[in-house]
Amino acid sequence: MKALHRKLLRDLWHLKGQALAIAVVIASGVMTLILTVTLVEGLTRAQARFYASHHFAEVFADVKRAPLGLVERLQAIEGVNLIELRVRAPVRLAVDGFDDPIRGLLVSLPDGRQPLLNRLHLLQGELPEAGRDDQVVVSDAFAGAHRLEPGSELEAIIDGHRTRLRITGIALSPEYLYQAAPTDLMPDYRRYAVLWMNRRALANAYGMEGAFNNLALSLQAGASRAAVIDALDLALARYGGTGAQTRHDQQSHRFIEEELAQQRIQATILPTVFLTVSAFLLNVVMGRLIQTQREQLAVLKAFGYGDGELARHYGLLAGLIVLIGWALGVALGAWAADGLGGIYRDYFRFPALPIRVPAWALALSLLVAALAALTGTGQAVWHAVRRPPAEAMRPPAPHRFRRTWLERVLPAALLGHELRMILRHLGRHPAKAGLSVFGIALSCGLLLMGAYQLGAVDRMIDQQYRRVLRMDIEVTLSEVTSARAAGELRHQPGVLAVESWRRVPVTLIHGHRDYRTSLLGLEARPHLRQVLDADGNAQTLPAEGLMLTRFLAEELDVAVGDTLEVAIMEGQRRRVTLPLAALVDEPLGAAAICGVTPSTP
Repeated sequence: MKALHRKLLRDLWHLKGQALAIAVVIASGVMTLILTVTLVEGLTRAQARFYASHHFAEVFADVKRAPLGLVERLQAIEGVNLIELRVRAPVRLAVDGFDDPIRGLLVSLPDGRQPLLNRLHLLQGELPEAGRDDQVVVSDAFAGAHRLEPGSELEAIIDGHRTRLRITGIALSPEYLYQAAPTDLMPDYRRYAVLWMNRRALANAYGMEGAFNNLALSLQAGASRAAVIDALDLALARYGGTGAQTRHDQQSHRFIEEELAQQRIQATILPTVFLTVSAFLLNVVMGRLIQTQREQLAVLKAFGYGDGELARHYGLLAGLIVLIGWALGVALGAWAADGLGGIYRDYFRFPALPIRVPAWALALSLLVAALAALTGTGQAVWHAVRRPPAEAMRPPAPHRFRRTWLERVLPAALLGHELRMILRHLGRHPAKAGLSVFGIALSCGLLLMGAYQLGAVDRMIDQQYRRVLRMDIEVTLSEVTSARAAGELRHQPGVLAVESWRRVPVTLIHGHRDYRTSLLGLEARPHLRQVLDADGNAQTLPAEGLMLTRFLAEELDVAVGDTLEVAIMEGQRRRVTLPLAALVDEPLGAAAICGVTPSTP
């Protein structure tokens, strides 16, 4: 073994504690990078594969009721490829042995066959037989939560009529990868189900004979989504269309895209912080090691070792530390990705979600870790090996200290001998002092980031579900209902208070910007569904004008006092101009709010 190799191993053993600490920091950065990149790669591939193989639609639209003969006019819209006309109906379900109420959504299928778009991936059983009105396919998550199999039966209430449904199959759909109810944030597989039924049977049960209330379509290559949506809205307006939307606004797809966006951000920020800290630590450790080995370096250079050999020696020392941290980080990242992938499989119902560390991610993580090591050690090593042997043999010249600007600013009475020494040392090495402060700041940032995420989520949930939504039960009605229904609910046993509100789809327009959302009409002083300001205080709704969430106001570039055009997407489809009266600070949603008054549209 060469002398430099023996020295390398001895130095590594001598620095084992510091080397292990640095390796752990590097491993943390590499683990985060491997974890996020692997999950993003797995989710993206599974999503693209499932969307393509099962023809996930690109545009969706809801209507009140439109005739099937409208399909020819819709097909003639420039850019439209395939169209699937459907009937969708809310349903109440009952499962033997489960007493809680179950909500569901019934989606029509072409009788006895797969649809053109949003095809089903059957896990068990088969599609309903053509001509049968009592057979359904259910979502796999609901079936698994209740241990249902093909042949099991459900009791359903469709449009007020009770019926028995027999399960013929269990399936997945690209349209419902994230199976949460429309009013829920998180899936509840025991209390919400998606079911598919023959179109003719569902149309008869829901009063949609010869008509449809939902459509999905795909676009031709190069087609303009905006132009297609505008043409769809125009064609469907008279039939109660509430505005077409792209995948971006489709609930399931939006949840997946937001999760991918979050993982991509974490793949950039967290590894950068960890590896920057590791570069700082390597700089400190290697700098101190080289300073203590000045004489050894001089002797080695006197015996004929060149600058390149000595630079490689210290580079190998740093490289071994990096390699240990990288290997540990890869192992931990692969283990964490597999565990988190299991959680994703519970929430995102892909047919297959393989979690494998891609080879390019291994290469990328090693390259990033090596660059961090080079940044931290390159300058210190290069300055050390370029020093002539005679200079290296001499002890370092004593430092020259002088008064710093801090000493001139601070009163002399406050400065003791120890504080003067500290200030002058910092003044002599401002770069090192700055890097030390920066490294400590990054370390504190990591601790605060984790604590902030937990605290922010807890605060958001507490504010939204304890202070904003104060009700115990929320009843959603599929049709506009008179105030008499609220009075009937108020007289039910155990009910203390009832509040009603109206929600309508709208497009908010300000200048060249527009945003599709819903307009929520509340009582002037709501108690069960409160509106909070930035300080968390309940607000009284203005007699005139709108209230927007702060996020929505920023999206529309509108300030309090400005006017907005509100295009109502149902009923008479009126357009009104209203002022922005106040801003709302709600952690979830991007809705507009107004008071229920006679002047309110």
